[in-house]
Amino acid sequence: MASHRASVFVLLLLLVFPVACTKAETPQSEYGSDADYYMALRALDSRDTETATRLFSQAAKKGSPFVARRASEELGKLGSVGERIETLEKLYKTYSDETSLLALCRELTADNEYASIIKHTAGIDLASCDNEIAYYRFLAMLKKSDSKFSDSFLEWCTSRPFSSFHYKIYSQIESPLPLVQFRASVYDKKYEEALAFAKQLLSEPHSITPQLASDIGKCLLYGSTRYAENAALCDNAATQVNKDCVFYMHFYAGRLYEKAGSSFTRIKDRYKKAMDESASDSLFDNACWYYLSAALKSSPQEAVDEVSEFRAKWHDPYYYDDFFDTLSLRLISEHLWKEYYRTATLIDGYASDETVAKYSYMSARFIQSGYLKFNEPSEPIVQVLLTRCLSSGSDFYYRILAAHALKLPEDEIEKLLLSYGIKTEYKIDPDCEKLMNGYADFGLSNYIYSEWQRFDSLIGSACVERLSGFLKDCADNANGSLNSYYEQSIRMASRRVNYPEGTLTKTLLSLAYPKDFSQYVEEAAAKFETPDYLMYALIRSESFFAPKVTSYASAVGLTQLMESTAADVARKLRINDYNLEDPKTNIMFGTFYLAELQSRLNGAYINSFFSYNGGITRVRSWIKSAALEFGTDSLANDIFLEALPYAETREYGRKITAAAPLYAWLYDGISINNVVEQIMQI
Repeated sequence: MASHRASVFVLLLLLVFPVACTKAETPQSEYGSDADYYMALRALDSRDTETATRLFSQAAKKGSPFVARRASEELGKLGSVGERIETLEKLYKTYSDETSLLALCRELTADNEYASIIKHTAGIDLASCDNEIAYYRFLAMLKKSDSKFSDSFLEWCTSRPFSSFHYKIYSQIESPLPLVQFRASVYDKKYEEALAFAKQLLSEPHSITPQLASDIGKCLLYGSTRYAENAALCDNAATQVNKDCVFYMHFYAGRLYEKAGSSFTRIKDRYKKAMDESASDSLFDNACWYYLSAALKSSPQEAVDEVSEFRAKWHDPYYYDDFFDTLSLRLISEHLWKEYYRTATLIDGYASDETVAKYSYMSARFIQSGYLKFNEPSEPIVQVLLTRCLSSGSDFYYRILAAHALKLPEDEIEKLLLSYGIKTEYKIDPDCEKLMNGYADFGLSNYIYSEWQRFDSLIGSACVERLSGFLKDCADNANGSLNSYYEQSIRMASRRVNYPEGTLTKTLLSLAYPKDFSQYVEEAAAKFETPDYLMYALIRSESFFAPKVTSYASAVGLTQLMESTAADVARKLRINDYNLEDPKTNIMFGTFYLAELQSRLNGAYINSFFSYNGGITRVRSWIKSAALEFGTDSLANDIFLEALPYAETREYGRKITAAAPLYAWLYDGISINNVVEQIMQI
């Protein structure tokens, strides 16, 4: 009888739910006992908590592992206080992990059950546990005036990076201990206020922990302009503090000597000592990055020499991407072509794929453009460099340009595009995939994105593709009321495209590069005679298809227009009243603006994109400067891009140039090579 009522219930729900977000038939038979969980969620959305509670209980008892757990977690949000606590205590007893303990602590805190929190968290390791769990423990201890609070809280505050959870407890203490006050001040970036105490700590060097050592260094660096004097304090402390603190003393001595304008010999000595004393790979890379950056301030040649010295010693190649981007700009601006090529050969196998691809491609282009010359035939060298660029898995831009330079046929380019991404191993769990697919099969679109954020590492690309496509369909068929699903869909697909477990499908790639708001884009593109794939590329790069997003610079909407720009466009279009968060208006204004920039520049589209990002006056100045610097009015646009002084504009140009050919190829069957030539005029 209960099963019959459940079947009727789900059919009624499916009838009232929008067609775009459901299957044609009820999936109850396919999901068996798991169906109770999804029906319970539907009941919950309809505020039928009685039915939801009953169905969650059934799913918790009979559902598959992932569904049973999720049902229990949802049950922990329903019923009386006692029932919720009982459910979550059972959950924690069953799983005994931080996720279940955190859920229990949240509920107990909401119900002021502080004694119970203290009991359940008695065995946690303050040095490694989730900081939020530690927060609930200390809040409970504070509320219960626990005698162990002060010493225990001090241990937590001095053994780990100071977080917002530390600060929330600190803010509720009437008279915090001086060490806690010090850490909170540094967290607040009140370095001048904390400086005196930092120096006081140095008088007792053996009591300093690594976290305190780091904070002391920050105070000396940012709380005073006596850089040389403070560097000497670090030097002195390095001989007295505990071994696990020596790194920070050497590291901040190096930073301070840089600020003081000391010799590179002294600066690099301190960073080198810091590297030698680093207790982790990340600390080593941090010191090494500063070492290399200091060398670059001395000269690009010196930086390349140091890269040769340390390339085999660093750990995370991606940590150095911004260093190599700056080095690239310096080498180009100073026309050090041989050093550029030398860097390309040095970093292969050590730097990130993206950085290796950039240096390989640009070295090839410098040879082709006549800037870099060899005594031997150069074409074989160019072929090797471009082919190496193709093997990069992390950046469409350089691979597309390399394919164009090699004149690869379209079928080979297609294989290249579908092999994109940093190959990643996932611990795919069929039960988790079933859980995730159930949200789509039962039309529960509002649960998909948050659940994907939790379980992405446990599901395969086919599952991600299905869920991303489902959200996109929901948005397409919701008449503008579910636009947030566009952004959720593209974020899901894009992450998997960047980190796939194998070869991509065109479907997944199209979800990562969608044609959302297509009616408005095509209307505006036709009206202002701009290829629609350029506008899709621009919108994706600017806003990720989020119609109401506002940037830190106050640019608004899909095409990220500044209010001043929008007002100028509105005047030219004779529109008095407009809303930049309206997709149709924003796309029309953005398309008009791009088309106007292109007509004013009389050149490749890439310059109009640079102007869209950096302003047309600035771009015209860059063009003039490049003509003088390189002695030509026809500098290739891919070289011009790498010579731009703004990293943001360089990266913007790469994103657009990579995305536009993909859109043209995916949806219109247009040759990748043709679009690259149209944009870059290479």
